[in-house]
Amino acid sequence: MKRKVMRFLFLTLFIIIVSLNAHNNDDWPMFHHDSQHTGYTDCEMPDKVEISWRYKTDDKIYSSPTIVGNKVYVGSQDNYIYCIDADTGELIWKYRTGAWIGSSPAIANGNIYIGSRDNYIYCLNADTGKLVWKYKTGGYVGSSPTIVDGKVYAGSYDKYIYCLDADTGEIIWRYKTGSYVSSSPAVADGKLYIGSYDYYVYCLNADTGKLVWRYKTGYWVGSSPAIVNDKLYVGSYDKYIYCLNADTGKLIWRYETDYVSSSPAIVNDKLYVGSYDSYIYCLDADTGKLIWKYETGGGVSSSPAIADGKLYIGSWDNYIYCLNTDTGELIWRYKTGDEVRSSPSTVDDRVYIGSYDGYIYCFGEKKAILLIESNPSASIYVNDTYKGKTPLSIELEKGEYNIRIEKENYENYNETIELSPGESKNISVELNKITPPPTTPMTTTHRPATTLPPTTMPHQQSNSFMYLGIFIAILVSVFAVYQITKKKK
Repeated sequence: MKRKVMRFLFLTLFIIIVSLNAHNNDDWPMFHHDSQHTGYTDCEMPDKVEISWRYKTDDKIYSSPTIVGNKVYVGSQDNYIYCIDADTGELIWKYRTGAWIGSSPAIANGNIYIGSRDNYIYCLNADTGKLVWKYKTGGYVGSSPTIVDGKVYAGSYDKYIYCLDADTGEIIWRYKTGSYVSSSPAVADGKLYIGSYDYYVYCLNADTGKLVWRYKTGYWVGSSPAIVNDKLYVGSYDKYIYCLNADTGKLIWRYETDYVSSSPAIVNDKLYVGSYDSYIYCLDADTGKLIWKYETGGGVSSSPAIADGKLYIGSWDNYIYCLNTDTGELIWRYKTGDEVRSSPSTVDDRVYIGSYDGYIYCFGEKKAILLIESNPSASIYVNDTYKGKTPLSIELEKGEYNIRIEKENYENYNETIELSPGESKNISVELNKITPPPTTPMTTTHRPATTLPPTTMPHQQSNSFMYLGIFIAILVSVFAVYQITKKKK
């Protein structure tokens, strides 16, 4: 019996630990969302958006934001790593490295991992920003780390691909390629996939670092691979988008465009990617055939994020775009102050992205605007909460609201309304004054004087005292008889 109880306790503890360490499905914990770099999340996204907040750093932002536990993490070319409140845009902490940061952070087990152009890979406490460890490579670290099974994988401009212990920063293995490695590694089924400026796409054993296969493209591979359904998708500066067999490295198809440093996103058998020819492409993931393409005003090196049938991406024309994933039609776009080379992240109905204008942007659902007027001016209550006096304009989230307008000596106005995102609605009311009931005038009637009969109250009071005296006398008599009888005995 004791053994069964102990087993149950250990199982319960294990489940709790796993639950605590697991990321929320709504998190975006690393570059392109997950270790396979799918670029996809299943959160719902609004059709109409507005800027919820923006935070200014002191230089360009090339790094792409990651979001975990309601915090946004991003690097800047001002040398700092930033942690920002995801709801308010307020700074929580920042940490200075020795050079500018183009790498995108990865979050795991309460730590943040990121590379810097000072040649280091950093591990910081995600809550405090304090340094846990740092590992020095032989060149710039523009590659974005991927964390899997307690290991940190990243590339460096010293031509090596690194595998480090996530807790200690100690090296487990490293593999030398023929040139710079700015591509970010994807990890799936015990294999690591990454590109190099030596023209090759590499597949290594994730535990040992041994080569499984490599495939040669026609030029640099700065794009980061995506792995879905045993296929590898990646772009190259040879102007092709490639689909390879993830197990063997054999070519399945390739599609010609222009230079491709954007990393593909794969959702529902469709591939989405940007190109230097200013287009965003949607291809059939199985065949490589073009489904649609959308032209922006500049090159597209940003990597797309997909959520709720919408594609989000940046362009060198300074715009952030939102397109319909099925048709490629524009849903909305927003112009920042400079090129957008950062890649977006989508979490909890919001879009986060950086720009070369130095800002990190957060877009959220557009609020409805309710304008309330009344004659005369009166107090406004929304769901029984006082908001002010008419006329008044109020911003509200989508939903149902009870509106009450009231003023002393006037009839209350009540209405229940339903608001949609971005809707503008007016309520104009003429309040009705309460009319007091007519008063009846007092009339004086002369009546003959009447003599009131004498009150009977004194008589009633005397009778009461009389009955009380009789009762007491009876008690005294009974007690006296009792005492006499007792003496005779």
